[in-house]
This record gives sequence, structure tokens and C-alpha cells, in this order.
Amino acid sequence: MTGVRMLQLLASKMSGMSLRSKIMLLAWGPFFLSVFYAYHYFIDLTSQRTETRLTAQVIELQNTLEGITLQLGRERGTSLGFVGSAGAQLTDQLKEARSETDARIERWNQAINRNGLKLSKDTQTRIHELLDPVLLQRDQWRGRVDALDASTTLQDYSRANRVGLDAMALLVNEISQRDMLDAARSMLIISEAAEAAGQERALVSHLIAKGSGDATQARHLREVHDQLQLLRH
Repeated sequence: MTGVRMLQLLASKMSGMSLRSKIMLLAWGPFFLSVFYAYHYFIDLTSQRTETRLTAQVIELQNTLEGITLQLGRERGTSLGFVGSAGAQLTDQLKEARSETDARIERWNQAINRNGLKLSKDTQTRIHELLDPVLLQRDQWRGRVDALDASTTLQDYSRANRVGLDAMALLVNEISQRDMLDAARSMLIISEAAEAAGQERALVSHLIAKGSGDATQARHLREVHDQLQLLRH
């Protein structure tokens, strides 16, 4: 109800009142009007603060998740280089990459599960359903790498990052502030481009370490390169 509407209502009520009642109502009217405006100001301020807090949380979660996708990309490239060299190279680097990946995933789990998170329950549930099963499989990917089997390494890590990017898109959809929404979407596009570039580097690293490649790998490299060119333009 607007202030004007409230005054109109008061005027209609006063038409049948006694003079004394009208005087009392007029005396108390400004007070009630100030209470009315104070209440609505408080509601608007609370809504704005909640929205601002949600946006800040979304940006923080998006940054944390982007850190995971970047680190998974590094671990992917190091893993392919390790397998390509038949385990003769990058042993220490691979150990460090895995440790850093685990640390970033732990930070993400703490952030997405903390109390006071303003994300909608539906978004939280969908993110957990997307990410949790995939990230829990990383010991299996690593076991195949340790056995020098790279047959699914590129797909394993790339699928995890694809899911991570999809989860980032869900986070972005929670933002309603226009300027912050545009910034978050730009960040997501940059993350998509970084992932395409990471796939390209990982495959090249594997081919260099191995010293050769097959037709399937060459085709995949061309596909990734084309995807990267599309994102750049």
C-alpha cells in the first residue's frame, strides 16, 4: 500500500467520525504515517542486504569452483605428460598437482556446506548432484594414470571440468543484480575458454612426451582447437 492510498483510506474513514475522533486521528496521523514508511524502508533495506549477501556468496563460490577447474586442468596435463613419458618424468609435479587439487576441493566443500548460505535449496541440491559423484571418482582416474593407462584420462578430467562449469552456470543464475550478473557471466565465458585451452595444452603435452599420436588424438586436438577459436571470437 502506498502513502497516498493510505491517506485516501484515512479520509474515507474520517467522513463518519465525530469531531473529537477526527482531531485525535489527525494528531496521530503523522506518527502512523512515519511508522508506515519506516516499516517499508526496513523491508526494502533488509531485501537489498539479503540480495547483496547472496551475490557476494555466489561470486565467492564461483571463484572457488573456478580454482578447482583450473587445478584439475593442471593435474590433467601433468598426468598425460607422466603417462606419455611412461612414468619417467613429472613424478614430483604430479604428486604436487594432486595434493593441490584435493586442497581446493576441500575448500569448496567447506564453502558450499557452510551455515548461512543464501543459495536456493534447489540450486544447492543440483550442484551437489552434479559435482559430488564426479569428484569422488578422482582416485579411480589417478589409479589408471599410475598404471600408465591414459585411455580415459583426458575424458575423465575434462568431464569433471565440464560438470564444474555447469555448476558455475547454476550459481550465476542465482544473481539478480544486473551489473554483477554481467560480470559473473563474463567470468564464466573466460572459464570456458581456459578449459578449452587447457585441453589443447594437455593433449599436446601428452603427444610430445609420448613422441607420437594416433588419428583419434589428432582429431580430438583439432576439435578442441576449433572450440577454442570459437570462444575467442
